[in-house]
Amino acid sequence: MRFVAVAVALWRLGGCKTIPYGPLDGETPPVYGYRETANGPNRYVLTMVGPANASMQDMHEMWERRAGELCQSGDFTKRMFRAERPTTLYGYYGGAPGAPILEGFLDCAGGPIDAAGTDAAATAAPAPAPENH
Repeated sequence: MRFVAVAVALWRLGGCKTIPYGPLDGETPPVYGYRETANGPNRYVLTMVGPANASMQDMHEMWERRAGELCQSGDFTKRMFRAERPTTLYGYYGGAPGAPILEGFLDCAGGPIDAAGTDAAATAAPAPAPENH
């Protein structure tokens, strides 16, 4: 009976999916992970690349994890602009799902972000001056 319990435990552990998490610096593994590019004070373009077996839910969770690490307060605004899973082609044998990629603008101040990744409040047109009659 004890052997069966150990076998079941090992089988369950063998089925666990571990997704690499770390910087994509081009010098050290992993091939999958995150990269951020500064886009102003406390603002970033955050990219997350995962292995083909990663679900998009896992990818979003890793994106949120890195956003929380960058924004120490945990208060941030995001605007995703890329979420794709390219197809990897194998010559005449067809294709398979490739590495999923998530990219988005991250604002650690928590302000609104427009489509260009800039602070919407700072780039808004000034209110017209009141007219005197």
